[in-house]
Amino acid sequence: MISSFPVGTGIRIRAEFRNEDGILQDPDNVTLRITPPSGAPRDVAAQSTVVGVWSYVLLLDAPGDWRYTFTGTGELSASGNGVVAASEDLAA
Repeated sequence: MISSFPVGTGIRIRAEFRNEDGILQDPDNVTLRITPPSGAPRDVAAQSTVVGVWSYVLLLDAPGDWRYTFTGTGELSASGNGVVAASEDLAA
C-alpha cells in the first residue's frame, strides 16, 4: 500500500542498514536516488541520524508517485526502495 500525502508536504523517508547479525551498521557509502512524478531521477544527500539509520526530508512539490532508493556500498552492501504519493485532492 502506498502512503498518500497532500502536495507541499515534507516527509521523512529513512533506511536502516544492518549486518548479517542484524546489528545496525553504516555502509561505506550511502546514496539516495529520488524519482519524482516527472520521471527525472536525481541523487540527493541523505543524513545519518544514528549508526545504520539514514534519512532525508522529501518535499512532495508535485502530484503523483515519488519513488526512492537508498543504496549502501562497501563492506556492507544493501539497498531498499519505496514509493509515496502526493495528491492535490487531499486536505492540507
